[in-house]
Amino acid sequence: MGEFTQPAENRFGKEWVSFGDQPGLKTQGLIDLEQKKMAGIKVLPGISIGASFYFEARKKGTEDSILTQVNQEILSFLSVGKPVAVRSSATDESGGTGIYYTSFFVPSGNSEQDLKTLSQMQENVYWNFEAELVNRESFGKTAGMGILIQPLAGDVFNDHFMPVLSGVITLVNDEPALRLVIGLGTRAVDTSEALIFKRERVFDPKLILTALNTLREADAINLKTEGLDTIKITQEIRARTLSQLPKLNQLVNSWQETLSPENGHYWEFAINEQSPEAFIVQNAKEKRRPAKETELGPLEGKVLFEGTDVVNTGTRKGRGIIFAGAGRGFYIKDLEIVARLNHQFKGFLLILPDVFFSQVAGRPAVELTHFSNAAAVIEIQRKREKPQFFGLQPTVDHTRGRGGDHFTQLTNSRDILFLGVAPNDYDPEPEDILGPLSAKKGSFIGIWDVDFKVVNTPKEGRVELLSEVVVPEHSFKEPELTHWQSEMGDLGYSLLESKEFLEAGEALLQMSEAMRHILNQPHLGFEAFAGIDRLQKEQIESLQKAINVVLKNIYMLGSYDDFIRLEKHYVPEADFPLEEYLKEFLKRLSTTTKNR
Repeated sequence: MGEFTQPAENRFGKEWVSFGDQPGLKTQGLIDLEQKKMAGIKVLPGISIGASFYFEARKKGTEDSILTQVNQEILSFLSVGKPVAVRSSATDESGGTGIYYTSFFVPSGNSEQDLKTLSQMQENVYWNFEAELVNRESFGKTAGMGILIQPLAGDVFNDHFMPVLSGVITLVNDEPALRLVIGLGTRAVDTSEALIFKRERVFDPKLILTALNTLREADAINLKTEGLDTIKITQEIRARTLSQLPKLNQLVNSWQETLSPENGHYWEFAINEQSPEAFIVQNAKEKRRPAKETELGPLEGKVLFEGTDVVNTGTRKGRGIIFAGAGRGFYIKDLEIVARLNHQFKGFLLILPDVFFSQVAGRPAVELTHFSNAAAVIEIQRKREKPQFFGLQPTVDHTRGRGGDHFTQLTNSRDILFLGVAPNDYDPEPEDILGPLSAKKGSFIGIWDVDFKVVNTPKEGRVELLSEVVVPEHSFKEPELTHWQSEMGDLGYSLLESKEFLEAGEALLQMSEAMRHILNQPHLGFEAFAGIDRLQKEQIESLQKAINVVLKNIYMLGSYDDFIRLEKHYVPEADFPLEEYLKEFLKRLSTTTKNR
């Protein structure tokens, strides 16, 4: 464990204070930039808690670890009433810049309460990191998380505290991109309501001045409640903001000096009235990949999407289309299923409606865990006249080449293509072009087992279907099997207590377990008999016996009783679907045995 290094006097925000080893890339990036001593900018130093404490805390628990002692020392650096930011600093942020956690903290002077608040924020950093690790194959087993505590650069506006300007400057498709807001940089990082300038517009002060006059709201820290407020931009705020624009011009010029043929830089910045230079609060080196001069070329198949809002260029081909939000439905829990599908498959096309990129419970709904293995991501912008439910009013705009910038905040990968599309009212729905589903998951997830191609040029993109959709031969649907599997399991357990029906109970449980394995099989479509061909001889014989017992006792199921009373009564020739499924199951088991 590294030793605590403290300057001779309290210079929080002026000199680095370090605890532990392995500060993480966010912290190290700022230290590296500060050493360059560039004109026109100032790095905002902070307190670094190395990832060594993360490993220590995971062993002992935060309350019992040395981290508690460190926090008491950290609080001695902080001034009462002056906001600070608690930020994650992973030792490997290859999946994206700043994708984990940032929270704000206003020290109250109550040492017990401040210690509790600081500890909770640190634990939230670790929790978010570990939640991300579950589905992140890009991390090694030794990945850890450091913490960076920085003062907030800003000014007082009555009861609120905020910088006059915040933003992000980086490269998108190897071209300059500036995201800018008045107030805290939360809106600039998630791009929900940021002004976005690209290419030569980044270097146009008059255009930026005009655009800033269109902003109406800003995020700020409430110094009384310590919460995050959205406040109206008054004439006073606007005047104080515009007077600081020369500092932004200096920052842009300094950023341009960092560019080399091989590398670019991602900067998050804040500008206040006191400092003569803009503060850099995050610096990350990015490998430059010049946009390929790809041409859309002749059509190979059927057009599914076309658009002009692109991130990353090139051509990707793959198989499998996952559409979360099919039928214009929306259910946030479906994203949990998308994350599991992303873990199971590679090289698929993910289609998402714009609402999934909106803020949900204070954080973006879509994360890298949902598309890290995808070949491409398509975001559909819908025209709306009324505010959306649950406060999820999307703000993306794919008609002016600005809506896809939030995608760059989720990943630094240049291999995953992004295309934002804004269909016209007269355009056919994607589902109509795709045709019959291969499978349905969750509430509104459609899956099509089909070959596709995505081509992104610097100015436009296109998605083509290269084959016909593969539709399962059988008529059995996943929701049916899910219901039958649950019903047979429940009935089976209840029959175990009866000697008379013990055999039936065991057979129902065995079949329920077999169907559970089928439902858990990764498959682009839904295969109602997945895995049968891999069963051993003894397993086949055991299942055959169990199915015959279930067929004899199928009358015990509630769904069978409903079928007899309702459907069979009106359609005498109808067959009970579960009975048909079990008979087909028997037939396939026999075929598997004969083919060996």
